[in-house]
Amino acid sequence: MAKPKSSASKQVQGGGFIGARISIINFGKYKLVMFVMAKIMEMESTEQNKVALYLFNNI
Repeated sequence: MAKPKSSASKQVQGGGFIGARISIINFGKYKLVMFVMAKIMEMESTEQNKVALYLFNNI
């Protein structure tokens, strides 16, 4: 049997996916993050790009 080409396609014998780890975050604790995400989703794509460039240049 051939080897999988990428790590994303690797599977455990039982059928479980091991390509990525998933962590669950309780965003209810982070009200400011939820507010900012909602505002960004309301923006037009040009405004979203400006925010992304600002964050990329300053973080």
